[in-house]
Amino acid sequence: MKIVSSGRAALLWGLSVFACCLAHPAVSVPAEAPLPAVHPQAKNRYSAVLMWHDVVAKRKEVWFDTTTAELEGQFRTMKQAGLTPVTLDQLADHLEKGAPIAKGAVVLTFDDNNLGLYHHLWPLLKRYRWPAVLFVHTDYVGKPTSKEHCTWAQLKEMEQSGYVKVYPHTASHPADLRKLSDKQLEKEMLAPRLLMEKQLGGSRSHVSYSNGFYNERVARAAAKAGYRLGITEDWGAAEQSRNLLMLRRYSMHKRADQAIRDVARGMGRPDLTQSRKDAKKAR
Repeated sequence: MKIVSSGRAALLWGLSVFACCLAHPAVSVPAEAPLPAVHPQAKNRYSAVLMWHDVVAKRKEVWFDTTTAELEGQFRTMKQAGLTPVTLDQLADHLEKGAPIAKGAVVLTFDDNNLGLYHHLWPLLKRYRWPAVLFVHTDYVGKPTSKEHCTWAQLKEMEQSGYVKVYPHTASHPADLRKLSDKQLEKEMLAPRLLMEKQLGGSRSHVSYSNGFYNERVARAAAKAGYRLGITEDWGAAEQSRNLLMLRRYSMHKRADQAIRDVARGMGRPDLTQSRKDAKKAR
């Protein structure tokens, strides 16, 4: 057997690789397009998306319930601070296109479609004449789980009043969207939008991620399903979001005072939440 020197072997190997590259030139694979960014003209405002869940008359069943008295107290403070509730479409136009929006703009959102929203939230919205969003998991519309849920007829009735708009909160409210297969994730994003548009009509172009869990893959699945905005539970100004499919949102169960204070501060307003605490101490 003929032995080839190591130097000559390396040269022959290099020539063979070069010949292979000439025969099969590399294909340029384009990088994924970035998710839609917040418009530069929107970044001089401080708007916020606020999150609640069920609204109950008096007794809380879980820690993230809100009583009507608590919610009305928060609404009063928001009004005194000069905050302006707007629709989610108005916020989307502001973030996506740089459209003007009111100073102190906030979007009121309520997750999980509990029946208390029909009985306790809706009358309060009508009294304040404020718009709100209900994020609904479509697999449980009108079906009881640990709580009762609104029916399609009730959702339609609230929408027809002009004070409520309904958007998907996934189909089955998975514990963690990040752990789903690609096929499961696609179903959780696309199926609720199609069903909701069939049941209620109109475009349903925004989604909130169940339990707030998301990543780049989840956000891209939302974009692929046709959503303009993907709502998280990362707190902060909407304008400071990484992109439109990773939109920030304050939990009003954990950060109610901070949310109102941050938006008011963005308007140059005083901290009414501290004034309210001082008044309680004085009593």
